[in-house]
Amino acid sequence: MRMLLAFAAAALAAPLAMASTSTCPSGVGFDQYLLVPTFSCTTGNLVFSNFSYSASANPAGNKIPASGITVTPLLTTGDEGFQFTSNWSVSSSGGNGASLDSVIFYTVSTLNHAPTIDDLFLSDNGTQTLTGVAAVTEQWCANNSISNCPIGGLNQIFVSNPGTPNNTTAVFSPITSLSVSKDIGVASGTNGTATITTVTNNFSQTGVPEPASCLMLGAGLLGIGLLRKRSSRQ
Repeated sequence: MRMLLAFAAAALAAPLAMASTSTCPSGVGFDQYLLVPTFSCTTGNLVFSNFSYSASANPAGNKIPASGITVTPLLTTGDEGFQFTSNWSVSSSGGNGASLDSVIFYTVSTLNHAPTIDDLFLSDNGTQTLTGVAAVTEQWCANNSISNCPIGGLNQIFVSNPGTPNNTTAVFSPITSLSVSKDIGVASGTNGTATITTVTNNFSQTGVPEPASCLMLGAGLLGIGLLRKRSSRQ
């Protein structure tokens, strides 16, 4: 009985520290995701694949390479995703504008092939002054690629400073996969600045057990086993 109580106490204390396991490289440049065209990785019940990237800038020589974007998998069970970090920052000079644009593509699907993905969350930390604009536009297509998305199937959410809050969510009926294109852009205009350093994507799932639930179930099963063992001895 003492062992059961001790385990239950540990179970109640531990949930906040629990997270999904991931095979996705963390703290590396996005170029590491592009080395092999067929590369895929898994975080919890989500599989990420079909990575690609494009960039542009004005002046052209300032565009950000894939290696200049750091990728960190987000491990919250049932709400996994990615954080992308770089220095998208521009300022005007002598009345001339400047801009940076990065487009990140990938596909998200469920490992168990069940239709459990039911929302897409997007946020950034964009700032601007005067004529500057910092924005992230995300297009997504359910159960298909962006390039082959059927007419009427392409959806879009965005965050912009100025203009909107720095986070938004698209909620939809549960699906097994979606492809996304994330267009991260900053433009100074003729007399301003714009900066984004962090962009976050999360994909929530319905019906995925939370860490606390798993631990409580484990504690209960262990308790039943210990009680049966104790009864058999008596």
